[in-house]
Amino acid sequence: SIEMRQACFDYLSLGGVFSNGPIALLSGLNPRPLSLVLHFFAVAIYGVGRLLIPFPSPKRMWIGARLISVSTFQFHLLFGLNILTKR
Repeated sequence: SIEMRQACFDYLSLGGVFSNGPIALLSGLNPRPLSLVLHFFAVAIYGVGRLLIPFPSPKRMWIGARLISVSTFQFHLLFGLNILTKR
């Protein structure tokens, strides 16, 4: 979704641990699944925060709820495909 894409871009733009962690995951330097989960949900929560901080409206709260539900679904999908579990 557009909200998740913008949240991801803004999250990486923060720099420091917010960009080093995901880049290490993408480059294969950090193979820990827990780090992936942490950054994945951090981006989703950051996106919800971006939506609600200026003025929380019912529409923004609905978009935030959808963002969290999509993130949870994607997490379950990754877990179901054994991407996050050790083999």
